[in-house]
Amino acid sequence: MAAVVLGPPAFERMLRDYLQQHPEVVVEAIDLYHQREEANADNHQRALLAERDNELRFDTRSPILCNPNGDVTVVEFFDYKCPFCRQLHPQIAPLLAAEPGVRLVLKEFAILGPESTAAARASIAVWMRTPTRFEAFHDAMMRATGRLDETTILRLAREAGIDADGLMLDMADPKIDRIIAEAIAGPQHRDQLGGKQLQEVGTGGRPQLATWSGGHTSFWRQALRHATET
Repeated sequence: MAAVVLGPPAFERMLRDYLQQHPEVVVEAIDLYHQREEANADNHQRALLAERDNELRFDTRSPILCNPNGDVTVVEFFDYKCPFCRQLHPQIAPLLAAEPGVRLVLKEFAILGPESTAAARASIAVWMRTPTRFEAFHDAMMRATGRLDETTILRLAREAGIDADGLMLDMADPKIDRIIAEAIAGPQHRDQLGGKQLQEVGTGGRPQLATWSGGHTSFWRQALRHATET
């Protein structure tokens, strides 16, 4: 049986007629394309985080809350000026309190302007100077309303029992600026994450990604459950 060979015009007409009769095929193809793109992006992000797994989880310059010797690590990237991070903050403590084997590592991700940078600089300086006072200071910074200018930062430091004058000197240490720059330039950088993740959560050796498109508390519960059960 001889094969029928269609020229370009005939093939185009046939294809056009088919698509007009079955437009759902186009929608299905577009959906499949987006699914593949999202899967590729997720795999790329996970690979980037996995490359720096040891640095992300065990960098002594990063504050650690909860159980420092926990066998499950949760890495949180945050910005003190991020409204979503601040909204989630009060919900984190009770979630982690139910998991005594979890250690929470905090990564400064100061991308929202000068106040973000100043707040991150102060936070790192407090951790380096007085780690026992860090949790109280961090909580106060997350709950603060209004501007996070130098006056507010130093007031919150004093209220947390921190030497404000010494803190100002520590904040000027160039090493702190390098720590902030490294965090922003790393694989968690917003450009590499599609510009929408202001917060990341990684559990154990299997980084898991979070966005603000859905219920974040439920994601935390799911991530913690996955990490503690495997």
